[in-house]
Amino acid sequence: MGIVLPILMMAGCSPVLSDTPAPRDTTTDATPSRDVSPIEVARPSRQRLAPTKFTPPVGCPFKEKRDVWEVCTMQGKRIGYAHTRIDRVTKDNRTFVRLQRYSHIKVMRSSQTTELRSKLISLETLEGRLVSFTEVQQLGPTPTRVQGHVDNDQLVVERTSGGPTRTATLPWSNSDGGYQAIEYSLAGKPMKPGESRNLRVLVPNLNETVTVRLVARHVEPTQLLHGSHQLLRIDNRTWFADGQAIDGTIWVDKKGEILKTDASMQQQTFRCSREEALDETDLGKFDIGLSSLLAIDRPIPNPHDTRRIRYRVSLADGDPAAAFVAGTSQRIKSLGTKSAELTVLAIRPDQPKEIQLAEADRPTIDDINPNSLVQSDDPRVRTLAEKATQGKTDAWSQAVALERYVHDAVRNKTFSHALASAAEVAETGEGDCTEHAVLLAAMARAVGLPARVAIGLVYLEQPQEPRHAFGYHMWTEIYVRDRWIPMDATLGRGGIGAAHLRLAHSNLKDANAMSSFLPVVNVMGRLKIKVLEIK
Repeated sequence: MGIVLPILMMAGCSPVLSDTPAPRDTTTDATPSRDVSPIEVARPSRQRLAPTKFTPPVGCPFKEKRDVWEVCTMQGKRIGYAHTRIDRVTKDNRTFVRLQRYSHIKVMRSSQTTELRSKLISLETLEGRLVSFTEVQQLGPTPTRVQGHVDNDQLVVERTSGGPTRTATLPWSNSDGGYQAIEYSLAGKPMKPGESRNLRVLVPNLNETVTVRLVARHVEPTQLLHGSHQLLRIDNRTWFADGQAIDGTIWVDKKGEILKTDASMQQQTFRCSREEALDETDLGKFDIGLSSLLAIDRPIPNPHDTRRIRYRVSLADGDPAAAFVAGTSQRIKSLGTKSAELTVLAIRPDQPKEIQLAEADRPTIDDINPNSLVQSDDPRVRTLAEKATQGKTDAWSQAVALERYVHDAVRNKTFSHALASAAEVAETGEGDCTEHAVLLAAMARAVGLPARVAIGLVYLEQPQEPRHAFGYHMWTEIYVRDRWIPMDATLGRGGIGAAHLRLAHSNLKDANAMSSFLPVVNVMGRLKIKVLEIK
């Protein structure tokens, strides 16, 4: 799980988008920039459906020093490795279990190499209670440093990512386990076929507790790196704080040792030797951008000038009506358990003239406040925002000016980063769709406009097959007057047409930065799109 989420950020954003010239400013809207709806208190996006009773965490069952190596693959291609070391250390005359975990992922994105590195160190008591942790994530040009410690019934987390350190507190209880809670539980008390178990665990990269339900199925032949072995299959479902869930499978031996995992996007890990893990043969040759494209059977002429497009979307084993987010720019009509009709509209301040904004979709305090990724209070971001909006007095003119400014300011359209913060992008002027989206959101908030990012798909034209396709993408939504208006700084056109399909939106606060990509996990490789009508 700790590797799945960062990889999702690398799946989309084609260079074709960044090559589109930005049109000139033709905005005439006269809405004052401060005339936005009142900001409301932040609220959860979905009802929590996870189990409420948990198996308590256990202490590390391994008495000796331990080194575990795993090779990571996607669609059968090697993409990296993970190394976990566990030992015991003495601190303040007490003995603790120390976990050190390092992961390295290397893939291609549109012929450019992207690398993800993460190093985690955590301390736990011998009884399995988390004490503290430090994680350094290399997602952008500057490492993101996350430190945390348990203080009674709270987990205090400090996060630094190209700007000031920000502190957040999360609820913590005796039911919550650390980063190895699943491994310790399975090795400490191996499961038997038919048995189920609920755990609360901390997740690397996310640094938030999630609920995991383990259901042991049966012993089956399981293909590992070297031959087939009889292993116990354990299906698992992981619930996140906002109610989203993701499914996976693990296979364990008789001792409860995890030898193989299988997650969404056909991502697998295999227990292996150190030499196998560090073997870089074919590493970095898998192109995650090309592999995730969704081909369609007809072109969409002038896609970003369209006013309305109707699509039929189908999901291999799920409900597509639940996979897309309905709102002002999207309407969803279920056509059964595996098919739905999706109508996407181009939104402007005066188009359509009247809208009905759902109460749950109104701006919250987290859509205007800075956070560790959207640093709207950073001096560099504020300076750029003021420069971009100089002479602009109304909200729509400001939004269009900001979008165009980011389009021009991010000069180096690189695909080498997974997710850089707004402060980093303001400093370097480089990135892909995620960096354009994050910087635009931060600059909008800096001038008082609520903003968030959208995650979904965008239509692409390519010289090679598939010629007509949708690729995974991130853009920005800015709240103007009485509505969220989608803006895409990779285009810089003053808004978008109906060729962007939204799966989710996020204010990117704390763990939301990672969990907002979960809707992509749940459809990648299983979604089909058919264009029905273009206007």
